[in-house]
Order: sequence, then structure tokens, then C-alpha cells
Amino acid sequence: MKWGAHTVDGRGRPSEDRWAVKEHSGDRALVAVFDGHSGLSTVVKTVDALPKSIMALWEKVGDDEAALREGLRQVFLDHDKALARAGPLSYRESGSTATVALVTSKSVILAHVGDSPGFVMDSTTGKIIQEIKNHEPTRADEYKRILANGGEVTREEGDAPRVDGSLMVSRAFGDFSLKFQDSSKPEFDKDWAKDFRVTAEPDIIIVPRPVAGLLAVMSDGLVESSTESGLKATSDVANATFILYKSDPALQSVVKRQIDNHIRESAANPKDYDGDDLTLILMDISLPIPTLPQVVQKGGIGATTRKMRGRRTKTGKKKLPKTFLI
Repeated sequence: MKWGAHTVDGRGRPSEDRWAVKEHSGDRALVAVFDGHSGLSTVVKTVDALPKSIMALWEKVGDDEAALREGLRQVFLDHDKALARAGPLSYRESGSTATVALVTSKSVILAHVGDSPGFVMDSTTGKIIQEIKNHEPTRADEYKRILANGGEVTREEGDAPRVDGSLMVSRAFGDFSLKFQDSSKPEFDKDWAKDFRVTAEPDIIIVPRPVAGLLAVMSDGLVESSTESGLKATSDVANATFILYKSDPALQSVVKRQIDNHIRESAANPKDYDGDDLTLILMDISLPIPTLPQVVQKGGIGATTRKMRGRRTKTGKKKLPKTFLI
């Protein structure tokens, strides 16, 4: 499958972004972006373990959409539990978002926690077909769960809403101080999807693969803006991607130019860029063109017959009339 990926470190420290692309048999693939926060321990463990677990699930159930939907939900929650069992590093304040796409033979299955954007777009028009919805504390269902579990959503002037004045996303791996009463004591007897202020239960959407389409998965740095609004719409990213794609459809070139252009919007000199880490993956997910069956006539591939004095013979060795065999 054709794809391109590019990443840039921001804020003068090692990047907390991670990504993965794993191609599967039969024109299928896994695409994922993980955006760590407050340290590397959670995101490093996640990029190493989660894709492996998802690929194992995929091998087991195939492209069965119902089985993949339920299996992905369980894989995400089990991964969060594994992080909690991993030892002292996992109890730090670190966490990670995850946006994972499975490109199956017929669909794109998007499973995500956090705010790393992902969308499917029509590569002939640049229009977004489907995009994921961020897990923000002010979203009605998120707000209800946070309050039901003893948390609060705060917002200081000039800042984004946060869970307990700390975390800008309401779903993530790790961040155990916002899940357990005592971060050193995992609460395995609780419902990990509903009983915590922050959860790792993914939202999952299934999109039919388009005849001509691109999948975009990225870290949220690419939608940050230097304008007063603070954020770009994902449609702005899609429009910019489409313009670059139409001028040069090489996907590795598109992702690099897209990120370079974003940096130029923020800093006159790219060396002075001090924004968020940036990661973008683009994959061509257009449905494969069916191979037409090869026409085979009697006598072999491409064989024809000719009439010669009332007799039918295969071309190749020309059989002469008897009068010439002297």
C-alpha cells in the first residue's frame, strides 16, 4: 500500500510523538499515532505493545467488523491494565493518546482515545468523508463521567478545559493519578470503561473504504494555530493536504511539505519553531481495481484458428496442404 509518514520534534526536547504502520496481507494495514504527555514512559510502552496486540486480534478474527469492534475495545482496556501492572514507571503522571486505523478489505475502522486527529477523505475532491471526535472534558458524555467519579472540569482564563485542573483530554492511556484514588494501587475490581475520571475505552467508528480515498492520522500539533482561535479545523488540514496531493501525489512528499508549511506558519525561521511535536501519516486507501479475467480460447492463451482448405489448424505450426508436401 502507498503511504508516507513524517515527524518533527517540538519544544526543544525529545519528541513525545510515536507512530506505527504495519502492512497486512491482502491490501490491508494498521496505521497509528500516539501522542505522549508528561513524559515518555507510557507512550514508549504503548507504541511497542498495542500494535502487536491489535495485529494478533486481527489475525484471530479476520475482517469481521463486529468482532474487531468488540476486540479493539477490550485490547485498549487490557493494555491500560498492563501499564498499571508494569511497575513504578507506570505510576508517574505520564499518559498517551492513541488513534489507530485498521484498513480492512472493505472498511476503515478508527479506534481512538484522546485528541490525535484522524479522518478519511475523498482524494478526488479533498472533502472529508468521516472524522473522529476528540475526547475533551467538556463533551457531554465525558463531563458526566468525570463528575460521576468525583472529578471536576476546570478552565482558567486563556487555557483549555482540564480534568481536575490537569489533563486536557478525558480519555488516555496511563494518567493513573486521575484514575485511582491512590496511584500506587490499581483498582482492578472497577469497571475501567466507566468508573474513572479518565478512561482508556476507545470510541470506534467504521467507514466504508472509498473508491478513491486517503486516510490521515496525526498528532494534535498539526491542528494548533498561531492565530487567536488556537486551533485549525481538520477540514483546513484536509484542504491543505489535497492541494499538495494534486500538485504531487507522492505521499512521502505530501506529508513532509504539509509539516514544513505548518512550521512556516508558526516561525519565520524553521529553526526557531517551538510548537508542539508534529506527526502526520497519509495512506492511499482507495479500493483496489479488480483484475479483469484473462480471456482464454480453446487452444491455449491467445490461440486463434484459421480455416485452410476446409481444415481448422492452430496457429504456431502452419500445416500445409498435402499438394505442397513434396
